[in-house]
Amino acid sequence: MIIAAASLLAALAVPSSASYADAKSTADGIVAFMMKTSGAEDVQSLIDGALADGAGTTAEWYVIALAQSGESYDFLSYVDALGEYISAERTLGATTAQKYALAMLACGAYADLTVETLDGTIGELGIMSYIYGLHLLNNGLTTDKISKDDVIGELLSLELDGGGWAITGSVADVDVTAMALAALAPNIDALGADGAIERALAFLSEKQFPDGGYSSMMSGENPESTAQVMLALSSLGVDFESDERFIKNGSTLLDAMMSFSVGDGGFSHTKGGEYNFSATVQ
Repeated sequence: MIIAAASLLAALAVPSSASYADAKSTADGIVAFMMKTSGAEDVQSLIDGALADGAGTTAEWYVIALAQSGESYDFLSYVDALGEYISAERTLGATTAQKYALAMLACGAYADLTVETLDGTIGELGIMSYIYGLHLLNNGLTTDKISKDDVIGELLSLELDGGGWAITGSVADVDVTAMALAALAPNIDALGADGAIERALAFLSEKQFPDGGYSSMMSGENPESTAQVMLALSSLGVDFESDERFIKNGSTLLDAMMSFSVGDGGFSHTKGGEYNFSATVQ
């Protein structure tokens, strides 16, 4: 399974055993934090309880991450809950529908929803719907509407001058660039994607802060942006703890991320801030 979209546990495929151990320890701490705050006795109880209850709203990236963690879990209760949520919602945005399809795929549930999603969402909501759509295609889904090569071509055509991508405007954004790299990673030799990837990596190296962290266009330095870059680098096989392009003043991405830790496994969006859901799950 090569699903990779936006969660820390999905970012463990790095060459260095030290990097893997550090990242996995951080990810395990987040899961332990979730178990503690939800009252779950173990991970399976977390899936059957809090994550099933949060299907469609708060659970998807946790489920995708756990499905890729290398452990064997039963996601049936979550899949059933997500199916019920989708049926009740009626109207879904393109990227929301793609996120649900990715979660279903991660759980091994190849429901009709996943194929229908491809037909009705790719390219319908700008660059993010191409990125999420490419993740679905990378994981074996097909559609008569558009080929994987065509989606890669569309995504590459949106590359900005100087490298990288953004939702709008002419200035590349760290988060969107990292997300695009994660989607392109399995297709590095396709349609000239290797050149775009190298330019994007150079952009990300340039934008890294002296403490090893990142910010998005929407806010100051935050762990979410750093996590997105970590995921992109790991998807490409770049060791974020040894590659000099991504070490600033001796500080790595993981060093920067941990400066947002609030203890017990949770993370804040700002340094010294309180627990934040988005910062923790990403």
